[in-house]
Amino acid sequence: MSSCNDEKKKDVETPQTVEKATSIKNANSGLLKQTASYEKLFNREGKGCDFVSIEIIAKALQLDKSLITQGNNNCNFYLNEADGKRTRFSFLVAPMGKNAISKEIKTAIENEENFGKDSLLSQYRISETGDTYLSMHQNRMVRIYNEMAENAIIIFYFIEAVPNDSDIEIKKSLKKEALERSYSIANYLLNTNKTL
Repeated sequence: MSSCNDEKKKDVETPQTVEKATSIKNANSGLLKQTASYEKLFNREGKGCDFVSIEIIAKALQLDKSLITQGNNNCNFYLNEADGKRTRFSFLVAPMGKNAISKEIKTAIENEENFGKDSLLSQYRISETGDTYLSMHQNRMVRIYNEMAENAIIIFYFIEAVPNDSDIEIKKSLKKEALERSYSIANYLLNTNKTL
């Protein structure tokens, strides 16, 4: 005999729960719902990096632009902090084609399953915009993959000056900070270049 209280409660489907479940399902299959166009960011000829500047990096990292300098071309930037830390961010537009991008996304998802979510070999995140993959590779680059784009944007990050070079824990911490900053720059680029 069962009473009303013994009955299993059913989850109520709301538009939010359906959307969240769909988003997770799509992420696992490598397909994200496209909510915007990023033609301005991804569709470009040549090797220039006119999509990024000192001002853009400063805004993305919420830092004063006086801390950032440009390197010997318009794709290299340095973050020079008061405590002596120096991080270089280099940008690259990589022509890949949609099929190659889809394959890289699938590989990133499989690598997370094999190596764990926080692996320093390979990991991915879904962008703040919800429709683009941010894939970290070998703890030295973040790749921006959008399934509708023919090109990927790659942000390389390098720690060039480290106070107390012999401290491995400090180096690891600085590398992690550079990774997080690369994710911030990637999200900023997507948020500021999307058109609905």
